[in-house]
Amino acid sequence: MDYRIIYLFIVVLGFSLLGCKQTDKGEKGTADFEVYDQQQFADILFDLTMVEAAYRINMTDVEAGAERKEIYQNVLLAHKTDSTVFNENWTYYGLRPKEMQEVYDLVLKRIDSEREERGVKPVKKEDDEK
Repeated sequence: MDYRIIYLFIVVLGFSLLGCKQTDKGEKGTADFEVYDQQQFADILFDLTMVEAAYRINMTDVEAGAERKEIYQNVLLAHKTDSTVFNENWTYYGLRPKEMQEVYDLVLKRIDSEREERGVKPVKKEDDEK
Protein backbone atom coordinates (compact mmCIF):
# COMPACT_ATOMS: atom_id res chain seq x y z
CA MET A 1 0.00 0.00 0.00
CA ASP A 2 1.18 3.47 -0.77
CA TYR A 3 2.29 5.23 2.44
CA ARG A 4 1.64 8.63 0.92
CA ILE A 5 -2.10 7.88 0.78
CA ILE A 6 -2.11 6.75 4.42
CA TYR A 7 -0.10 9.83 5.42
CA LEU A 8 -2.50 12.10 3.49
CA PHE A 9 -5.49 10.39 5.12
CA ILE A 10 -4.00 10.92 8.62
CA VAL A 11 -3.24 14.59 7.88
CA VAL A 12 -6.77 15.23 6.54
CA LEU A 13 -8.30 13.41 9.50
CA GLY A 14 -6.14 15.43 11.91
CA PHE A 15 -7.20 18.73 10.37
CA SER A 16 -10.83 17.62 10.40
CA LEU A 17 -10.65 16.84 14.10
CA LEU A 18 -8.93 20.13 14.84
CA GLY A 19 -11.63 21.97 12.91
CA CYS A 20 -14.39 20.52 15.08
CA LYS A 21 -14.93 22.82 18.00
CA GLN A 22 -17.01 21.59 20.89
CA THR A 23 -18.74 24.65 22.25
CA ASP A 24 -20.04 23.22 25.49
CA LYS A 25 -18.01 20.75 27.49
CA GLY A 26 -20.52 20.56 30.31
CA GLU A 27 -19.11 23.47 32.26
CA LYS A 28 -20.98 26.75 32.45
CA GLY A 29 -17.87 28.79 31.70
CA THR A 30 -17.19 27.06 28.38
CA ALA A 31 -20.48 27.77 26.61
CA ASP A 32 -20.53 30.27 23.72
CA PHE A 33 -23.43 32.11 25.37
CA GLU A 34 -24.34 33.45 28.80
CA VAL A 35 -25.53 30.54 30.93
CA TYR A 36 -28.03 31.68 33.54
CA ASP A 37 -27.51 30.42 37.04
CA GLN A 38 -30.36 28.23 38.26
CA GLN A 39 -32.04 30.99 40.29
CA GLN A 40 -31.96 33.43 37.38
CA PHE A 41 -33.42 30.82 35.01
CA ALA A 42 -36.07 29.91 37.60
CA ASP A 43 -37.05 33.59 37.97
CA ILE A 44 -37.51 33.93 34.22
CA LEU A 45 -39.50 30.70 34.01
CA PHE A 46 -41.69 31.81 36.93
CA ASP A 47 -42.55 35.11 35.22
CA LEU A 48 -43.24 33.38 31.90
CA THR A 49 -45.41 30.83 33.71
CA MET A 50 -47.44 33.60 35.36
CA VAL A 51 -47.97 35.29 31.98
CA GLU A 52 -49.06 31.99 30.46
CA ALA A 53 -51.40 31.25 33.40
CA ALA A 54 -53.00 34.70 33.13
CA TYR A 55 -53.48 34.18 29.41
CA ARG A 56 -55.02 30.72 29.87
CA ILE A 57 -57.56 31.86 32.45
CA ASN A 58 -58.39 34.97 30.44
CA MET A 59 -57.03 37.45 32.98
CA THR A 60 -55.48 39.34 30.13
CA ASP A 61 -56.99 40.81 27.00
CA VAL A 62 -54.24 39.41 24.83
CA GLU A 63 -55.81 37.52 21.98
CA ALA A 64 -53.44 37.77 19.05
CA GLY A 65 -50.25 35.74 18.91
CA ALA A 66 -48.19 38.83 18.05
CA GLU A 67 -49.32 40.64 21.20
CA ARG A 68 -48.63 37.55 23.28
CA LYS A 69 -45.15 37.28 21.80
CA GLU A 70 -44.55 40.92 22.67
CA ILE A 71 -45.49 40.23 26.31
CA TYR A 72 -43.00 37.35 26.42
CA GLN A 73 -40.35 39.63 24.94
CA ASN A 74 -41.11 42.22 27.63
CA VAL A 75 -40.64 39.59 30.35
CA LEU A 76 -37.27 38.68 28.88
CA LEU A 77 -36.30 42.36 28.61
CA ALA A 78 -37.22 42.85 32.26
CA HIS A 79 -34.65 40.14 33.03
CA LYS A 80 -32.13 41.87 30.73
CA THR A 81 -32.04 39.03 28.21
CA ASP A 82 -33.56 38.05 24.88
CA SER A 83 -35.22 35.06 23.26
CA THR A 84 -32.00 33.79 21.67
CA VAL A 85 -30.13 33.56 24.97
CA PHE A 86 -33.22 32.17 26.70
CA ASN A 87 -33.59 29.44 24.06
CA GLU A 88 -29.89 28.57 24.33
CA ASN A 89 -30.31 28.24 28.09
CA TRP A 90 -33.45 26.15 27.62
CA THR A 91 -31.40 23.77 25.50
CA TYR A 92 -28.47 23.88 27.93
CA TYR A 93 -30.59 22.93 30.93
CA GLY A 94 -32.70 20.54 28.83
CA LEU A 95 -29.58 18.49 28.20
CA ARG A 96 -28.98 18.37 31.96
CA PRO A 97 -32.17 16.88 33.45
CA LYS A 98 -30.94 16.95 37.05
CA GLU A 99 -30.14 20.68 36.86
CA MET A 100 -33.43 21.36 35.04
CA GLN A 101 -35.30 19.55 37.83
CA GLU A 102 -33.55 21.77 40.38
CA VAL A 103 -34.64 24.84 38.40
CA TYR A 104 -38.25 23.63 38.34
CA ASP A 105 -38.08 22.93 42.08
CA LEU A 106 -37.11 26.60 42.56
CA VAL A 107 -40.05 27.67 40.38
CA LEU A 108 -42.47 25.49 42.36
CA LYS A 109 -41.07 26.82 45.64
CA ARG A 110 -41.70 30.37 44.45
CA ILE A 111 -45.22 29.52 43.30
CA ASP A 112 -45.96 28.05 46.73
CA SER A 113 -44.46 31.13 48.40
CA GLU A 114 -46.56 33.51 46.26
CA ARG A 115 -49.67 31.43 46.92
CA GLU A 116 -49.05 31.50 50.67
CA GLU A 117 -48.39 35.25 50.61
CA ARG A 118 -51.74 35.86 48.96
CA GLY A 119 -53.62 33.42 51.22
CA VAL A 120 -54.59 31.13 48.36
CA LYS A 121 -55.10 27.50 49.29
CA PRO A 122 -53.57 24.91 46.97
CA VAL A 123 -55.93 22.95 44.76
CA LYS A 124 -56.37 19.42 46.11
CA LYS A 125 -55.69 16.57 43.74
CA GLU A 126 -57.52 13.28 43.92
CA ASP A 127 -54.31 11.60 45.09
CA ASP A 128 -54.08 14.02 48.04
CA GLU A 129 -57.41 12.88 49.45
CA LYS A 130 -56.43 9.21 49.71
